[in-house]
Amino acid sequence: MSRLHLWTLTAMILAFIMCLPLRLAVSLIGLEDAGLTARMASGTIWSGRLEQSRLGPFHLGTVDTGLSALPLLLGRAHFVVERAGNGGTGPLAGSLELSSGRRAIDQLSGTIGITGTALGGLPVESVQLDKFSVLFRDGHCRLASGKVQLMLAGRIAGLDLRNGLSGSARCQGRSLVIPLAGQSGMERLTLTIDGTGRYEARFGIAASDPMTATALSAAGFSSTAEGWHRVFRGRF
Repeated sequence: MSRLHLWTLTAMILAFIMCLPLRLAVSLIGLEDAGLTARMASGTIWSGRLEQSRLGPFHLGTVDTGLSALPLLLGRAHFVVERAGNGGTGPLAGSLELSSGRRAIDQLSGTIGITGTALGGLPVESVQLDKFSVLFRDGHCRLASGKVQLMLAGRIAGLDLRNGLSGSARCQGRSLVIPLAGQSGMERLTLTIDGTGRYEARFGIAASDPMTATALSAAGFSSTAEGWHRVFRGRF
């Protein structure tokens, strides 16, 4: 192959990459396999928009996104994600990263809606994140930080938990662990997520009055020496 032909081929490859449609890149890079879907994808891989996007059970909404060039040199698909907050959804900003054996969320802040059945029927309405980061490498949690607040829809066994449960993320063993507590300190939920997306949510409520105890029992909670507990399990 002559030098001219080599340069021509290189230029064509670079032009293809520069103009690669975002909708095609989502599939090629493996974001669909990671659970990312959208009603419509427009623009290029470097500057595009995903409308009504979701990551598994989490509603991201309409977000602007683009691939970062420098991580790509290391074989990592690093997408910056930003939502302006129009339409009452609130702003969202952070990044998602995907490569062989590696999945990460970096410095994600904002509110994300969640389907009602995402945590085994636990009535979670939304998740509020403050600089939330997590890195799974080879199926193991390697790094986790940031604040998480679960906002619950309505009452559970007559208890008003609309102020939500909040806590900080950390790695424990191979899993991501987020211990959450209500404002009163009587409600605690420990959410554990492994590298395959399987989760376990252990919900504990300290209650001693008979009416609340009856309501908790009817809601599927079991009485223990430490209060009332129920475990929700599933996979995102």
